[in-house]
Amino acid sequence: MTVETATIFQRIPDGFLRISTNVMKQDGSRAVGTYIPNTSPVIQTVLQGKTYFGRAFVVNDYYLTAYEPIYINGEIQGILYVGVKEKDYTALKEIFNKKVYYSRGYPFIINKEGDFVIHPTLEGSNVSNSTFFKQIVAAGGHGKSRYLWPEDDSGEWKWQYFTYFEPFDSYICVSLYEDEIFKQLNEVKISILLGFIISAILFIIGIYLIMRPVSGFINRIQRIISNMSKGKIVDKIEVERKDELGSIVTSLNTLIEGINNTTQFSKEIGSGNLESEFVPMSDEDVLGNSLLDMRNNLQLAKDEEEKRKKEDMERSWATTGLAKFGDLLRENNDNIDEFAYNIISNLVKYMDANQGGIFFINDENKDDVHIELKGAYAFDRKKFMEKRIEWGEGLVGQSILESETIFMTDIPDEYINITSGLGDANPSSLLIVPLKLNDEVYGAIELAAFKPFEKFQIEFVEKIGESIASTLSSVKVNIRTAQLLHQSQQQAEEMKAQEEEMRQNMEELTATQEQMRIKESELESVLGAVDNSIGTFEMDLSGTITKANENFRSFIQREKNEVIGQKHNTFLDKEEFKLANYNQMIEGLSNGVPFDQQSKYSTPTGSIWLYESFTPIQDASGSYSKALALVIDINESKVLEISLKQQSEELQAQEEEMRQNLEELEAT
Repeated sequence: MTVETATIFQRIPDGFLRISTNVMKQDGSRAVGTYIPNTSPVIQTVLQGKTYFGRAFVVNDYYLTAYEPIYINGEIQGILYVGVKEKDYTALKEIFNKKVYYSRGYPFIINKEGDFVIHPTLEGSNVSNSTFFKQIVAAGGHGKSRYLWPEDDSGEWKWQYFTYFEPFDSYICVSLYEDEIFKQLNEVKISILLGFIISAILFIIGIYLIMRPVSGFINRIQRIISNMSKGKIVDKIEVERKDELGSIVTSLNTLIEGINNTTQFSKEIGSGNLESEFVPMSDEDVLGNSLLDMRNNLQLAKDEEEKRKKEDMERSWATTGLAKFGDLLRENNDNIDEFAYNIISNLVKYMDANQGGIFFINDENKDDVHIELKGAYAFDRKKFMEKRIEWGEGLVGQSILESETIFMTDIPDEYINITSGLGDANPSSLLIVPLKLNDEVYGAIELAAFKPFEKFQIEFVEKIGESIASTLSSVKVNIRTAQLLHQSQQQAEEMKAQEEEMRQNMEELTATQEQMRIKESELESVLGAVDNSIGTFEMDLSGTITKANENFRSFIQREKNEVIGQKHNTFLDKEEFKLANYNQMIEGLSNGVPFDQQSKYSTPTGSIWLYESFTPIQDASGSYSKALALVIDINESKVLEISLKQQSEELQAQEEEMRQNLEELEAT
């Protein structure tokens, strides 16, 4: 039948809305805007992902319909409907009425409610309680059954053949009278029996003539199959027959070829050739597919073993390198240049790179912090180069500023050239790793090579960078400590020179000469003690002490809980303390300016003079947040200095008095 109506539905919360249709309402307009509610059997079927077929009332008439779900992004968002009006059953009825089986048999259509839709005499009547309809329902709508019709003493036995036709939501049936069927069958039986006898005679003659040449051919096939059952390798059979035997031999040849291919494939696997190609005889080829699975599993195991070996090699390489560079980092710690060259030259070789450089941050001048190239190495030679990079400039400056590793394989032209005996060329990979420890960056390593660096090599250089930063931090502390000690020694020597000058002046004073020698000896003892009695403490830039060692606490005769958290200036002698000078020192430390001073501290038993050297310390953001003070006990020398100064002043006063007395004597 030809489709008369079609509609596209869109899903809405209450059901499915008609958005495009050629179904007309009674007023002649299209039925757009009407919808089928979610409670409809049609909607419930479609929402299960199924197509609904059946008789349905559409707007104002009954139709034979089909509703198919429309999917958008995997979800049902619409329905496509097609249908034909029930009036087209007239044409179908004419076709059914023309059909006659035997002399009285006929077809009919009955719906699921037991109503005859098409029937020669009972159309429109309901027979849902009849035996034959119950048989149709019990059989699931498909099959055949024997029944009595009419269901009374006048009834005759009939056979019905039926099937459910989903587009009509009805059963199409053919009803035949049993006596007509058996009458025809008896005639057929006699014809079949005569035909069978004649065929049997002809068959026996034909078999005899055919089997003689075929028998030998079958025996040959049997021998080949017997050899195959014993595991022997056999050759294919050459055959030109196109009959059933030829077809059997063709299948047998396919089997022989498959077994031979399987055997060869097994040998290849056994010899370790896991790259050998093999195609199973079919998807049901258990042996062939099992061999393929075995080959794939062996290949997977081989790949896993190679991967494990590679990972073991990488770990061993990294462990050996860490041990090697651990030893190198303990060498030349007192010479930054030798230290830098030793590290970069060995790192370039170990990384199989072509050239490299190591950069350190130069922050000796807080007003001119920049990055310096401390060591360069290329093609097994030391490179004597000087390079200054401003803070945050270039890739090296960017790596240090952001404290992040930079790895590039697409290197800009002219950024870096690798020069060898073959000429100049751009490297294919560039690695820049910051030297950082506890979020503080001390410099960077730059490596260039013609081949890309592996991930494990990059991780190795990052670990080496941490070790270099740790060593560099210690070296800087050692250098600063040495500078402070040298400064302390210079001050001690200056004090000795001053004392010598004073001693020479005091030699003129006979009365105090012996005392001066004794004091000088005491002063030398004091200076020796100074070298072995350095105290330290840390304070923030508000002047609050956050750390203090035992020497410092012993100097000012305080316990730890009496010092930590207290303002530094609260321990200074009130008479000697100058607030303006102290604030100037704090401001200078905040700007990164070191400060040295001699301070008089109050103690529970009196007072003590200490020499203090303050060094500002940066935090992770680069701001100065605290200061480290190195403290030396200079009390005895300071007291001696004050005493000598007082004695000198007294002697000068006595000398002035004696001079005046002499002038008076001369005047008289």
